[in-house]
Amino acid sequence: MKLNIVVIYFLLGFVLIGYSQTPVWENYSDSAPVTALTDEGNYLWIGTTGGLIKLDKSSGEKTLYNKGINGFPDNYINTITIDSVGNKWIGTKNGGVGKFDGTKWISYNTTNSALPNNNVTSIKIDKNGAIWFSTLGGGIAKYTGTDWTIFNTSNSPLPNNNIVSLVIDKGENSIWVAPIDAGFYIYYGRYGWSNYNINNLTYNNDIKFLANGLKREIWMGSYGYITWFDAANTNNYGTFQCPLYTVINTIAIDTLNNKWVGTKGLGLAFFDGKNWLTYNTSNSGLPGNNITSIVIDKNGIKWIGTYDGGLVKYDGTNWEKYSTSSSELPPNRISALTFDKQGEKWIGTWGGGVLKYDEMEWTVYNTSNSDIQNDNITAVAIDESNHKWIGTYGGGLCAFNDARWTLYNSTNSGLPDNNVTNVRVDKSGNVWAGTWGGGLAKFNGTGWTVFNSENSELSDNYIYSLAIDQADNIWIGTWGLGLIKYDGNAWTVFNSENSNIPYNIITCVAVDANDNKWIGTNGAGVAKFNGDTWTIFNPTNSNLPSNNIRAIDFDTLGNVWIGTMNGGLAKLNTSLSEWSVYNLFNSGLIDNDVYSVNIDKFGKVWCGTSSGLAVFTPGNPTAIDRTDNPLSPKDFLLYQNYPNPFNPSTTISYQIPSNSFVTLKVYDVLGNEIAMLVNEEKAA
Repeated sequence: MKLNIVVIYFLLGFVLIGYSQTPVWENYSDSAPVTALTDEGNYLWIGTTGGLIKLDKSSGEKTLYNKGINGFPDNYINTITIDSVGNKWIGTKNGGVGKFDGTKWISYNTTNSALPNNNVTSIKIDKNGAIWFSTLGGGIAKYTGTDWTIFNTSNSPLPNNNIVSLVIDKGENSIWVAPIDAGFYIYYGRYGWSNYNINNLTYNNDIKFLANGLKREIWMGSYGYITWFDAANTNNYGTFQCPLYTVINTIAIDTLNNKWVGTKGLGLAFFDGKNWLTYNTSNSGLPGNNITSIVIDKNGIKWIGTYDGGLVKYDGTNWEKYSTSSSELPPNRISALTFDKQGEKWIGTWGGGVLKYDEMEWTVYNTSNSDIQNDNITAVAIDESNHKWIGTYGGGLCAFNDARWTLYNSTNSGLPDNNVTNVRVDKSGNVWAGTWGGGLAKFNGTGWTVFNSENSELSDNYIYSLAIDQADNIWIGTWGLGLIKYDGNAWTVFNSENSNIPYNIITCVAVDANDNKWIGTNGAGVAKFNGDTWTIFNPTNSNLPSNNIRAIDFDTLGNVWIGTMNGGLAKLNTSLSEWSVYNLFNSGLIDNDVYSVNIDKFGKVWCGTSSGLAVFTPGNPTAIDRTDNPLSPKDFLLYQNYPNPFNPSTTISYQIPSNSFVTLKVYDVLGNEIAMLVNEEKAA
């Protein structure tokens, strides 16, 4: 059956169906907190914790750039600077520096350049076009486009390498540097360094921000004070106590020399040189009180970024809020991830509750709108009736049938402890819950059976992970006493004393299609157990990037996907014994701490991290051929859309040989998904 779809969009697009011939990364992270702002005429560049946004001030149109784009360094943006030819330079929290020329991104980090640290706090450009970077942990760096020069405690008077900010004097090109809790230092090039202690001015020496004034004065913010120094004569200075006595995050200066001061937690202060005015969420349209960045454009409009309320525009009279959020994901690490029978994603977070995502809409369930008793989600399991079993740390276990919630805790049920660490459902529909201190619980729908170290051969009541094999045996990972197998009658303990398991802290257990058990440890890599022999993988004997393992899953090609702490995502091709590693620096993975890995029926690898959700579509179409979807078509036709490029409309046609689930998406030229046209079962 051939289907035609007419698409109306006022931008250039292209089409991807089902899966891609080339690897594709998608990112879902919290971009609501604004961390940096830079003005560029009709455009405002907005740094967030979830990527970079280009805002067209006239139309309000937003373009998001994130780790899904090749070369983008990191989603958490600390600072943005634009050079004389329009290149955007972004400093990030974990990924170093990104340079964007309007077409492509180039990243600079500690693995591919002389950048001394990947946490870049500020970027400035001197009169000669050299780029200066301050870092937390690596001192400062100068980059001329070809050569790097590093200044740190080993080759300069800098007292520590944790530099929170730097600015460049407009007059003589001197570099003003603010190390943590150490006043400020000035680098005069061939004339050397000077340092200044400002304790006598502000009662503390911890400068949080440096900014240029209208002339040659340098403004700095410390706790509760703003201070200025004349760069031409540093004996000329002044200080003012801010009425908002807290950390000064940012300062902007308008054409009338008024100071706009952004604070941490207490809002915005305006200072005309004599009088102060303050703005907060209670007395103004300010959407948040944690002000991270302020820019003033050529029309005098104040653009104010907040960590807790997004972006707001203030023209002196009216406040207009702009949303920067790209998803409903809260700013919490992903702690659990699974898929229900409709293919909907259930995402547990640590502190933000659980979310349902159908690739169109997000639904959030937490303590404020459901019967969930704690927003620290540890596990989500789906039973044969498509009911969701949600484990929480501190709030017990919740069952959800998409309409009604049922709560099980240590007070109203046989659940032995409210700190549930893992949940699994066996072939008979029994729900197994591991707890932190209360042992293992089995719920058959009516009654509870509890196994602990006192009433059974379970050797440890502190359970971290669970898995169920093809014979319905329960495999239990403990925090310190190894791996335990329970077959319904007997208990078998595997530890480093009686077996070749490499470590006794077991963080995850997974069972592959051949019933092999793959065991992740917290410190000794991965062990594969086939029932007789153990095979160990670690960074010493393989390309596994980390010994600290958090998640394991398998695709239909037999590849093993491993989530690690600080090592990113690893893939082991078991047939070829080949490893592939995906991390913050070589891929679209948004964080090197991967807490959960699940592979959907289309072969997409979903990774829950400390910074949100990353979805990887490998460049292999056979990965769609998953056993739980045996009717997936192996032959389909996607016809050339016409016209292409298109503006404002196009027609897309495709043909499938049998009734199948079809996903049809439109992407822009940068790889950003802009529409999902089809995401449902279609007739042939």
